[in-house]
Amino acid sequence: MNIETNTKPTLKIAFLNANGVDKQKLELEAFAQHHKLDAILLNETHLRAGNRLKMANYASYRNDRQRGPGGGTAILVKRSINHYRNPTPTLINLEATTINLELPNNKQVILTAVYNPPDRRIVESDLDQILDKTNPTIVAGDLNAKHQSWNSRTGNQNGKFLKTYADNHRLSVWPYLAHSLPRQRK
Repeated sequence: MNIETNTKPTLKIAFLNANGVDKQKLELEAFAQHHKLDAILLNETHLRAGNRLKMANYASYRNDRQRGPGGGTAILVKRSINHYRNPTPTLINLEATTINLELPNNKQVILTAVYNPPDRRIVESDLDQILDKTNPTIVAGDLNAKHQSWNSRTGNQNGKFLKTYADNHRLSVWPYLAHSLPRQRK
């Protein structure tokens, strides 16, 4: 996704459901370099306290799942971009990592990587907590919310809820367009 700013250039942002980022580090680095990405939002990182998430020229922010397997969110952002980490609000079901990007002319864009496990309902207060009312906000992740409006073959309760929430708050929901990183040839 490219975001136009009032002054050139654009921000290049990607989202990836990592399904375990450790086993995809080389592909992630190649993908970021090839597409000249400014920020990468990740979910299902499967990282724990002892794991490291480092990429040359990128700052790394993450929230690991504290109990149980899987989960976790992270954001990688180019060190050359002015940014800072937002404190993660207390959430009921969502896992999230949030940063602010400081753009020219004192404008800000908020990026949030999210994950909602498939066995949990999306809670309105969680969405209210991560959506900023004053600055442009991009939330990317796997909410396990299926709805025909964003090209799902089937629907579920989370999809119905998210569709209603988005309509009521005048938000756009974009479907996930790719399902995996291209594998490096050996």
